Amino acid sequence: MMCSKNDFLNNYWNYYLLLEEEYIEIERIIPVDDINNKTFSNSYMKILFSLCSEIDILFKIFIEFNNWANFSKTEGNMGKYKDIITKNLPYFSNEILVFSDTKELKPFDNWNLGKKLTWWDDYTLIKHKRTLTTDDKVNYKKANQENILNALCALYQLEMYYYKSIIDINNNKDKLRIPVPQSKRIRIKDWKDNADLIDNRYIQYIDEEGHLIIEGDFD
Repeated sequence: MMCSKNDFLNNYWNYYLLLEEEYIEIERIIPVDDINNKTFSNSYMKILFSLCSEIDILFKIFIEFNNWANFSKTEGNMGKYKDIITKNLPYFSNEILVFSDTKELKPFDNWNLGKKLTWWDDYTLIKHKRTLTTDDKVNYKKANQENILNALCALYQLEMYYYKSIIDINNNKDKLRIPVPQSKRIRIKDWKDNADLIDNRYIQYIDEEGHLIIEGDFD
């Protein structure tokens, strides 16, 4: 299975950017704050479904691209993804995602503890048992800001790892090591490939020639 940089941008990254913009629209109404961690809404539920569906798809694509497994004849699930990823990328679950320079999240940290991902389990509960109660809370109320931020960061992390694999396997020589346009909210802390090019990636962009474009100079 091969994938070019342009294939990635057209088929996956552009969709991520669309989901991120949908989230930003909600953020204008419900700002990111610890006091809003458990704030839930139908808008959060809608985007959580989209984010987690794309995470499931991207895990399969990313794993198959690296020839770690083939899902053409078997159904993938988060347990299988965990086993494959932790075996081949031991540091994956330790990555710290910086959100708008105000929050640091580790969406896959539970894997380090041998536990399931809380935000993913909450998503499956909402998806399959929306109006039932788990731990004294109706499941649809788990479509909250805390889970949304973890899911958004998880998808971003997967996108970056997949893009890096494409660049490395295809032996791309261009300076650009992250897709353009970049995320407006998220970066991976200490992401070595891009540290020399840009820091606050959610407010600064790099064009295809590797030139820094400051906020206000792009559409």
